Amino acid sequence: MTEFQSLIFYLFSFALSAALVYFGTKHKFKIFIIIGLAIPILLAGLRIDTGTDYANYIRHHVVLNEYGIKPPLEPTFQIFSRLSYILSNGATLLLLIYAAITVIFFYLGLRAHKCKYIALTFFLFLVTIYPQSLNIMRQMAAVSVFFFATTFITKQKPKKYLLFTIIASTLHYAAIVLLPLYLVSKIGPVSIHNRRCVRALFLAIIGTLVGIVVVTTPIATYLLQLVNKEYHSSMQFNSMNAVIQLLPNIGISYLLLRTAKNVQHKYSETSIFYWLILLSICIGMISIFLVSIKRLSLFLFFPFVILILERVIRIKSPDHRKALYLYGSLAAGLIYFVVLHYLLSYSHIFPYQSILGALTS
Repeated sequence: MTEFQSLIFYLFSFALSAALVYFGTKHKFKIFIIIGLAIPILLAGLRIDTGTDYANYIRHHVVLNEYGIKPPLEPTFQIFSRLSYILSNGATLLLLIYAAITVIFFYLGLRAHKCKYIALTFFLFLVTIYPQSLNIMRQMAAVSVFFFATTFITKQKPKKYLLFTIIASTLHYAAIVLLPLYLVSKIGPVSIHNRRCVRALFLAIIGTLVGIVVVTTPIATYLLQLVNKEYHSSMQFNSMNAVIQLLPNIGISYLLLRTAKNVQHKYSETSIFYWLILLSICIGMISIFLVSIKRLSLFLFFPFVILILERVIRIKSPDHRKALYLYGSLAAGLIYFVVLHYLLSYSHIFPYQSILGALTS
């Protein structure tokens, strides 16, 4: 498959999956929901050499099962890996298990959060969040389980929240630090009284980031170069990369915060979503200097951006404005996928390669 053919294949698969899930949910045909969920699961499970960390996972799988050396990963990886080796004599089942956890738990989370526009939200999940599971599959499985866990924040069920967050941490250790986030339900709504203040705040953040790129990072990395050239290059690249990825998130957050008053008035539970998005921006700022915490923002940003967008569309009237926001969200998701993954090769999911080589090459 060429890269362009892969692009068409991904988009067609995601659109078909979302359409089947929508049709099955609307008409209560579970078989269509199952088929719709199965499409992205099979896409991920049957891949070969697709995704930045694919080779690392296969290496860990082979070393564990053929040499008996346990990888420095969660016990769940070792369990899934051994099960895959026994039942399929390879890593295909391992990939399918992680893909199934990622897709199914996110879908269950959308249902539990009572999303009305299920096709929109599930499609946005497929084009913004799911492609990264072809790379960092352990973490994205944990993201989906944590997303489902947050439904118990809105329902005020702390024991179930703790249970599913702990389950998420067995898939990726990073999720354990999210246990205290249940307390965000006690904070109350995000209050935006003065839009000029919000605008000034975000301009200050962007100015700070530009200052970091133009002044602080070059000076710091120059000093580090005197000590360790490799560390210098790594820090400079990671800092610049963190800033580039954070700027669009700040823009999205600013646009969503402008809707906070109306959305929270109609749907009080969304105050939790706004706080989690703001927390992800704070984590993103810190990750410029402390790269090890960067991926924590994956748990908090896009899942709740999707939920807020869905609530914004609900409150829009008349219908032509509702349609504008709906199709605008779809277009934004498509642009995000094409730019980030197809043009910039993020996660290295192009070209797509499958064990069914005769059908996909």
